[in-house]
Amino acid sequence: MLSFPTITAVEVPRQRVLHPAEELVNAAATAGFRGVGIDWFSLRDAERRGVSVESLGESAAALGLTWTDMSALGLGADAARDGRAAASMARRCAVLGVGVCGLVVSVALDDSVYDRIARSADAFAAAGVRLALEFVPYTQVRTLDDARAVCDRVGRAQLGLLIDTLHLARSGGSADDIAQLAPDEIAAVQIADAAAIAPADLATESRESRRLPGEGSLDLAGFAAALSQCGWTGVVSTEVLSADLRRLPAAALAEACAISARRYFPEPC
Repeated sequence: MLSFPTITAVEVPRQRVLHPAEELVNAAATAGFRGVGIDWFSLRDAERRGVSVESLGESAAALGLTWTDMSALGLGADAARDGRAAASMARRCAVLGVGVCGLVVSVALDDSVYDRIARSADAFAAAGVRLALEFVPYTQVRTLDDARAVCDRVGRAQLGLLIDTLHLARSGGSADDIAQLAPDEIAAVQIADAAAIAPADLATESRESRRLPGEGSLDLAGFAAALSQCGWTGVVSTEVLSADLRRLPAAALAEACAISARRYFPEPC
């Protein structure tokens, strides 16, 4: 299943929502997506405008859409906020029927951080949600191997891998690495394209300069084949974070993501 994430319409560093979530839900359905992913900034923006989580769920269901994932729980320096953040996000995931929530770790791994990850995973599991650990070359979990080690230590049932094609490439990974995975190791997949040469500032590239699938130099055909080879049949999300694309009308943004993603993941995915 292809999924359209609302975070494509968010200026991430500023946490500025350019298109309301309910507009993006309609755009996703019109573009032919069967899934839609919610991000925390868009969800809280909707709630501040008086749009309830329940109504978002009902709107998507009426259009034949499934809420596929939430982005994302962040573990940073303040461990005291972990419990509140996990409980709040897990509760909203349960209302929407979301089965996966992303996890980004920005503090150095030690025994206390492993414990924090495990407790967060337990909180989400109680709501029927699996955490998906994203390896990002400019965070503390930089590579696929790093993320696999964390997931194995915490337990695959509650913590799986979030594989993003941009981060895979920029961390030195390849499609061959994906082909070697067991399908139960993977919890979420995100696709985007990028320039052949990595810039010095990987964070800005990730948040502002991604390209539509097929408009860059990443081996997305090989990536799609590797997912099939390892047995993955789950959701593929079009996480194309681009300063230029997010300024498009919501319908045009969703359509561009859908058309480009189907080059590699024709429905049914």
